[in-house]
Amino acid sequence: MHQEVFIPIKISTRKGRRAVAQKPNGKVSTPFSRLLVKSYWLKNQLRKHPNITFKEFCELHKISPRYARAILSMDNLSPKIQQLIMNGYCPNHIPIHDITNKKFPTLWKEQEAVFVR
Repeated sequence: MHQEVFIPIKISTRKGRRAVAQKPNGKVSTPFSRLLVKSYWLKNQLRKHPNITFKEFCELHKISPRYARAILSMDNLSPKIQQLIMNGYCPNHIPIHDITNKKFPTLWKEQEAVFVR
């Protein structure tokens, strides 16, 4: 099943450095929203470089493979959760490292039950 999620963000750079996520409406971004944006950005960069290995990709972007895998795990979140995150919801009962270190459920219904209390 394929679902699309609209994430209202603007990607910009500062002096040629890392991409920075800014919401168009000027709301403050949360740690969850920044990681989700990084996840989408990394996924799009991976698509642009189909002929290199993951290790070479990480060297090219100067990030560790472990960090890249952790961030890419944010892409497996339910579309409802992704929309909540981008709307500014930041749950206090779930540490970010639980999501990025594969301690979070993989089924969307289970994710939503844990994420939204």
